Amino acid sequence: MKFLTPLLLIALLIVQPIHAQDAMSTDRPDFTESPLTVGQGTIQVEAGLTHQSAGDTSLLTTGEGLVRYGLRSKFELRLGLPSFVSSDAIDNGLTDVSVGFKWNLANLDSGVNAGLVTGLTLPTGDLGADDPNPTIILVAGMPVNDRLSVASQVGSTVFKLADEWKSMWFATVVLSAPINDQLGAFVELKGENLPETEDNRFIVHTGLVYPVSDNLQIDLHLGTGLNDFSGDEFIGFGVAFRR
Repeated sequence: MKFLTPLLLIALLIVQPIHAQDAMSTDRPDFTESPLTVGQGTIQVEAGLTHQSAGDTSLLTTGEGLVRYGLRSKFELRLGLPSFVSSDAIDNGLTDVSVGFKWNLANLDSGVNAGLVTGLTLPTGDLGADDPNPTIILVAGMPVNDRLSVASQVGSTVFKLADEWKSMWFATVVLSAPINDQLGAFVELKGENLPETEDNRFIVHTGLVYPVSDNLQIDLHLGTGLNDFSGDEFIGFGVAFRR
């Protein structure tokens, strides 16, 4: 699967300008959250599945559900649904439910957008934590030129490790651009620290996004770890729709 990543990176470099359209703003499939909210009174559902290799074993995550509801024009409520994780190396089961909100802090005429995203996992799943784990993310994005845009985020998740609370910090940067009038592409780099081992993890990620209509979007994405602590290749598929 490793050869697919450079192919998609090459596709990103040869993209052509895209005409403006009423596209959805989704938080998937990249790791970087969108700074934009879904709009007052709008319900948006995002879901997917991801297959990841880990040495001689594999891991399949099915669900990845996120329900977003626009309570105000720049404020949304978020409900993360449990995913089912299956593997031949670990116990199968459900991940935790999460709740949170997103606040669109800035939406400037220059195209600069900024947002604040919070989340709290609840100990409901078979494979989840025994305690609630809060996450906070600050994200910003802007156009680079007529065909490229860039976004970046920094965030932290707090969790309990051996009866001691630890913080995991992470950061991402993503470039996105159109390939044609509908198909879009992105390439992304993610880094995070691992308090369990005091190591760092780096992941490169790329993918394609296709808006079927104004209210329906599908995506295909893949990535790989860049060091021994980052895991092996993964590939995923997803869908998002709103009403």
